[in-house]
This record gives sequence, C-alpha cells and structure tokens, in this order.
Amino acid sequence: MKVLCAVHELDLPTALELGRHLGLQMPRSVVIFGIQAQDARTFGQSLSGSVEIGMERAVEMVLVELSSPGLP
Repeated sequence: MKVLCAVHELDLPTALELGRHLGLQMPRSVVIFGIQAQDARTFGQSLSGSVEIGMERAVEMVLVELSSPGLP
C-alpha cells in the first residue's frame, strides 16, 4: 500500500485500496468521466464554448451510465 505523508496526497486508487484493506465494501469498478480543457492556462468565471459542449456530452453519458442495468 502507498505510504501517505498527508491526506491531500490521497488519490482514488489509494482510497479504494485503503477501503479494501480496512474491510469495507468497495466497488469492483469505477467509471470516470472527464473533460479536457483546450487551454488549461486561461481561467474565467464561465465555461468556454468547447467545455460547455463537453459538459453537456458528459452529463448525457453519466445519465446513460446511471440508467444502465446492473447498478445497485
């Protein structure tokens, strides 16, 4: 298991491994949806057009995933 110096270093794989190590019921699989920024150096208070389109697509994908059979 990965040794952590601070809680802020905890990533998702380590958190899942820690949960299993502690005997907690952890998911067998995890689905991750992401949107890659076209320009990661420019910040603003609103979404760029391409990120807004990506967000709409991601929401649609999440809704499809949540309506899939086999979810608890």
